[in-house]
Amino acid sequence: MFIFSDSLGVYPAHIAFAATAAIGDTFAVIGGRTSDADGTELDLVYMYDAENDAWVQLQNATLSSARSHTASFTIPMDSIPDC
Repeated sequence: MFIFSDSLGVYPAHIAFAATAAIGDTFAVIGGRTSDADGTELDLVYMYDAENDAWVQLQNATLSSARSHTASFTIPMDSIPDC
């Protein structure tokens, strides 16, 4: 894996076709695929930490299966009935 950077800090890798979701005052990058020749699908979730200008891989938040070309959105917790 290699490092890619732009105005939003340093990514752990080039990620293409990922979903994003706004969460509070930041956002998450969800799944996607590597942009190398293999195009490996990912099950990873990264959160942007604006305070430290860094990307953090969420260790307890992975997809049940690797995927790309998908969508995500946030909904208020009070709209989910108790399980």
